[in-house]
Amino acid sequence: MSRKLMTMVVIGILMLGILGGCKTETSEVKTMGDISYQEVNIEELNEEMKSWYQENYKSKGVYDNVSDDGQRYILLSAGEKETGGYSVDILSIIGEEDEIKISGKVNVPDDDQMVTQARTYPYSMVKIEDDGTRDVVLDVFEEEKIEVTEDIEVEGSYVGQIDNNFVEIKVEGEPRAFMLTDTSRDKILELETGDEVNIVYYENQNGQLILKKIEKRQ
Repeated sequence: MSRKLMTMVVIGILMLGILGGCKTETSEVKTMGDISYQEVNIEELNEEMKSWYQENYKSKGVYDNVSDDGQRYILLSAGEKETGGYSVDILSIIGEEDEIKISGKVNVPDDDQMVTQARTYPYSMVKIEDDGTRDVVLDVFEEEKIEVTEDIEVEGSYVGQIDNNFVEIKVEGEPRAFMLTDTSRDKILELETGDEVNIVYYENQNGQLILKKIEKRQ
């Protein structure tokens, strides 16, 4: 081997050593405290993630999965409910050293609320940036009855039925939509457009006006 070639080999070995020495270890950044998240619509998911959702949404608990785009999807499910009217809210996602804690609640419909008479599986799904190092655990997940306002008694003018679940009544000259209950549903069969009525209603947590009583004024 010529002196020139040997020199080049030695220089090459030295350069590799220098480059190796300059190499630093990379560590994934963990977000501590409140973690920001984005709500997810099922239609946004790819086929693999939809399959994961289908496997888990009927069972109560928290589930997570990481997609190809580096996002961690979190599914919080309330499990099977006998009727509609339930919903799930994720209240917070907190990052700690070894885990990510999820807190949520199940909104339970009021007794007078008109709901779908069929089994439902309420859930909420969000996504966060994945750090790849921590487990997702359920911290708090309690049921809470949907808050309603106190009953309001007013006079109005009956306009008519919007559909099977709602009627329109003018209150103080303004048309408003009211959701029917089993009691008020029977009463509207006795009414005609333009009838003056006395009504009792309340507003639920979702801003819906629930019609508890309606009577034709004499």
